[in-house]
Amino acid sequence: MVKSDKLTLGLEALEGLEHFNQWILDEIRPHFGSRLAEVGGGIGTFAGFLVTDYLLRNISSSLEVFEPTAHLYTKMHHKLARHYPSLIESGRLVLTQGFFEPSEKKYDTVILINVLEHIEDDLALLRTAHETLYQGGTLIIFVPALTRLYSSFDKAVGHHRRYERPALEQLFLKAGFEVVKSQYMDLLGVLPWYFLNVLCGSQSLNPGLAHLYDKAFVPMTRWIEGIYPPIAGKNLLVVGQK
Repeated sequence: MVKSDKLTLGLEALEGLEHFNQWILDEIRPHFGSRLAEVGGGIGTFAGFLVTDYLLRNISSSLEVFEPTAHLYTKMHHKLARHYPSLIESGRLVLTQGFFEPSEKKYDTVILINVLEHIEDDLALLRTAHETLYQGGTLIIFVPALTRLYSSFDKAVGHHRRYERPALEQLFLKAGFEVVKSQYMDLLGVLPWYFLNVLCGSQSLNPGLAHLYDKAFVPMTRWIEGIYPPIAGKNLLVVGQK
């Protein structure tokens, strides 16, 4: 199976992870402005959360979602256009098939959720975000973490790397950002990921197990990490300000 097929299946397996996506959104929402751009929207899963949780509650806000891969864009457009036609007609929700590149458009918030690991020249993308943001604007990046967890699955879906916290923070600084938030997330997920994907060499996600983990373990993990921030985790969130 080619990488694009495995990536699509992986995105679909993660589509219904309500607790995990809400956790990410709650962590990053305080950093939103009014003109948002999501880079690498995939099949529209996180964009859907952004619309229902932010766009619909803030009438002065707008969101543009970029997705360069044709078949992913088609899935995303079908999903979002069906549910939010009025937002698209009003121009508050813009779906763009193409790469995120420097242009005359400016945003105050640029969001990348599980995207940067797919980009070979990650620093170049951060510099593009810097150029596209207003002064004082915010870049939000959520990525797979810990190089020791790089697995057959990562390779199969086109991940060039997993990130360590100091390295990603340095990348932000090189691109001209001040780091205002940096944290590992989902320490509890490290062990099952290591067992299934690193030791056992799985190249796919089991939707049933993913949904079980989301329902049974993510709320507990989130509660614990809200009290005791972890020193490591399966994922990494970094927020920078221009």
